[in-house]
Amino acid sequence: MKLIPAAVRATILVVTTAIVLIAAGGTAVHAEDADAGPREFRFEFGVFGGYPHYPLDHGLGRYIGDPTGLSPAPAGLFGARLTLNFNNWIGIEGEGSIAPTHNRGGSTAP
Repeated sequence: MKLIPAAVRATILVVTTAIVLIAAGGTAVHAEDADAGPREFRFEFGVFGGYPHYPLDHGLGRYIGDPTGLSPAPAGLFGARLTLNFNNWIGIEGEGSIAPTHNRGGSTAP
């Protein structure tokens, strides 16, 4: 049986302590807000865009040793995200994006 190194144990302890303290703090805030009336959930919606640049030896759509013409060509990227905030600190976010591209050889499929 291998022993866990001291540095790894210390990291695990710090992360676990931080998670417990955050969870305890969120519970205390929730208990205080329980008497404040009905809860308000806030939604956020955002759109974003970008321009990903793929290197010639990118692994998307090609195997090692395949010609570089099968690598994806650079193209625009766009998407949207929706967030449900439970309070000022905690929320759930969903995101979707698309980068319509083709390979450098011109076709959309290898």
